[in-house]
Amino acid sequence: VKIGRQKIFSIKEIKFERKSFFKAGIGAMISAPMCSFLPGIGSGHAGAIGTEIMGKDAENDKAFLFMIGAISIIVMSLSFVTAYAIEKTRTGSAAAVQEILGEISIENLIVILTAILISGVIAFFIGLKIARFFSKHINKIDYGKISIFVIGLLIAVNIILSNWIGMIVLITGSALGIYCILSGTSRINLMGCLLVPSIVYYLS
Repeated sequence: VKIGRQKIFSIKEIKFERKSFFKAGIGAMISAPMCSFLPGIGSGHAGAIGTEIMGKDAENDKAFLFMIGAISIIVMSLSFVTAYAIEKTRTGSAAAVQEILGEISIENLIVILTAILISGVIAFFIGLKIARFFSKHINKIDYGKISIFVIGLLIAVNIILSNWIGMIVLITGSALGIYCILSGTSRINLMGCLLVPSIVYYLS
């Protein structure tokens, strides 16, 4: 894969149709809460559901990126609401906070949600700076070498932390992922293997 030179625009130059903006917001607001409470379903599923809700507007890159960003914020926020309401965590962040606090109170929840809102605003401006920097230099990166490095790192970590069974799982999972790409199937469907174990865990 060769990444081409990127076109960089200022915020004022980026046009966003109201219809696309509205559909992206609706897609995020419907899909994210559903995927924040149901076990085994995460942001990837929310993105797939939101894309179906958006319809043809999902082909608009700006609208799609807006929806994905909104889903990430909503899922993160609701993961703490879930931890407070049913004492079950859905994200690593919520699990870490719950482990530190022991139990998330309504006061803790308000502070956490406020922190998410403030950090989201700050991240927006930092993200613009970082994105501009990477957009200028990303075409200089050898994507093939990065891919080989990541594959090697995954194999090394798997060998260190697991055994030959883990290697079989890694190879099988990789083969399934490649098959999805070649067959045009969404890889998010592979997450179905987590649904039954997750449901059993939450029921117990």
